[in-house]
Amino acid sequence: MKTSSTAITFLAIAGTTIAAPANVERDLKPFQLTELNAGLYDQALPAYRIVNFKLNDPNNNIDTSCSSAWSGGMSGAYKFNCSNTDYQVNFPSLTDIEDIKLNVSIVNSKAFALGEINGDKWKCHNTGAEYPSKLCKYDGTYELPIVLA
Repeated sequence: MKTSSTAITFLAIAGTTIAAPANVERDLKPFQLTELNAGLYDQALPAYRIVNFKLNDPNNNIDTSCSSAWSGGMSGAYKFNCSNTDYQVNFPSLTDIEDIKLNVSIVNSKAFALGEINGDKWKCHNTGAEYPSKLCKYDGTYELPIVLA
């Protein structure tokens, strides 16, 4: 009798392990953004915000460059391709380059990363020049945690 109850307990545990939900996420390393910078070109309308960075995806061993020229009148759904077109960046809102909300996604994948660039490591200054009137640069590597939709 003792043997059969042990076997039943083992089968119950094994069945629970096998029945784990299919949507369990594996641990994903965050996207790493380097050479992150932005410039404000506001002397003529529409004003443009140019954002550039290098993207490293350690999960897929991919390095690519991303660049965008965002106008104040553009929709937040507009996506810019990175040099590796499997990666795209868009800005849910981008009015002031001192506080940038961005979304990096992998095309045809449920993986995406949302972030907000601001704070002490995001250093901005007025240039005193006509073009660009303001420049910002991130000091170090900015990490964007990846989620699956």
